[in-house]
Amino acid sequence: MKRKSPLLTVILALSLLFVLLGGCVGTPEIVAVDQFWNTALLQNVTRLTHDGLEKLLPRVSPDGTMMLYNEQSREGQWSIMLLRDIALPAKTPLVIGDAYAPAWYDNNNNFLYASTDRGDNRIIRSAISGGGRTFLTRTTVGRFDHRPTIRDDTILFDSDINGIRQIISMRENGTEITFLGEGEAPVWHPTDPDKFLFTRNGRIFEMDLLNIQATELYGDPNTRCALPSYSPDGQFILFQRGPDQIIPGTTSARAGLNLPFSRTAGNRTSTDGIQIFVMRSNGTFLSALTIADINSYNPSWDSNGFIYFVSDASGLPEIYRARINLEAH
Repeated sequence: MKRKSPLLTVILALSLLFVLLGGCVGTPEIVAVDQFWNTALLQNVTRLTHDGLEKLLPRVSPDGTMMLYNEQSREGQWSIMLLRDIALPAKTPLVIGDAYAPAWYDNNNNFLYASTDRGDNRIIRSAISGGGRTFLTRTTVGRFDHRPTIRDDTILFDSDINGIRQIISMRENGTEITFLGEGEAPVWHPTDPDKFLFTRNGRIFEMDLLNIQATELYGDPNTRCALPSYSPDGQFILFQRGPDQIIPGTTSARAGLNLPFSRTAGNRTSTDGIQIFVMRSNGTFLSALTIADINSYNPSWDSNGFIYFVSDASGLPEIYRARINLEAH
């Protein structure tokens, strides 16, 4: 019998190894992400971004076609990015550096954000079509004006007043500034013009502006809730639950980003179990949408009922879209 040459034996062995590895030698490991979702509730999960950069606060335009979000460069600079087509990963940088927490106007063109452009956070209006910036808080209301949201001509945001985060309302032209009480991350009700959600000391509240009364909807004594938002019909609330860790004195800490992770020597270090939950708008029927030992955070709805969030499910922070099976909730 003719013996195989040593070279041929090596080639055959390498070929077999390549087949066993699915042809992915030298490529990132493929992750079966279903293990990270509550598949009875969270369905049609799709990854929208693929660059591995840190991301926060995906926000979809009112018509459901575009997305704004925060992205951190490899040099540590936070900017605002735009996906002009939500189904495609091609991104357009809109505001480079010191720009946080984008929020859409109803016209699908203008947006608000917070910026440290002139030394302290101010609320700024800009447009995805270009055309410069308008400082809506020409002088800061407090320290680190942050997380703006607009309905009609009224803007809600939070700011540091004497060391306490306070919710503030003002007209779009920067007038009629009103302090509404302690809290952060306000978001308008989609159908009731007098109500909004916010958090206070890690607990979720709803404010009624008719009587300036806040009602506690949910809180967990062991973990911190953050970034609640209503479903398009106002019947459900989406939020993240878990510890928020930031390093005091960093740019991210100054900006009040409440990053759901800490950094050590430039490397991302996961905290324990930041997950996404849904509940009815009266605080009942709480359910976890994400599970397992990864971080999923910064959830929000769009007008079509999809939800968007950032997750480490692929091994890197990327933005995902999904549907919630509300009939099973």
